[in-house]
Amino acid sequence: MPDRMAATIVFPTFALDLEPIRDAVQAEGQSDERAALSDGTTEMTMYEAAWGAFPDLEPALVKAGIAFDRRSDAKYEYNAEVRYFRPATGAEPVIDQTMQTLADHTLVISLDELQELGRGRRLSMKAVRAHLGVPRDTVAQWTRRNRRRFREAMSS
Repeated sequence: MPDRMAATIVFPTFALDLEPIRDAVQAEGQSDERAALSDGTTEMTMYEAAWGAFPDLEPALVKAGIAFDRRSDAKYEYNAEVRYFRPATGAEPVIDQTMQTLADHTLVISLDELQELGRGRRLSMKAVRAHLGVPRDTVAQWTRRNRRRFREAMSS
């Protein structure tokens, strides 16, 4: 039996207009909290998610090429983690990173990694974010840029 821990996923609200995404949300079961946010995203939380993930919804979003962020709480010997997914768009490569975080989902980078990144050049937040694989855009920013493309695909 899997360990269960709280998990929250944020994805574009327009994704719920797509049948495979609606089916995946239903397959996850009853969420403990779900809210459509004013920035065009939906946030869904399950307090007892198996392994702190959404095993039906995450693959459905990846297959549909829809961005999301998932945060999972720490429990027992499992650290908190964040998963970022952004599909490839134009010159931007796909980002699919899962990384351990502090309990409040703050990303962590070791001193050794910082020293290596800063060796021989000026250290910047852009370099640190790129090293960690953190997307440049939030899910809300990605949503604003890509909503039209999905609406056009759905209407044709």
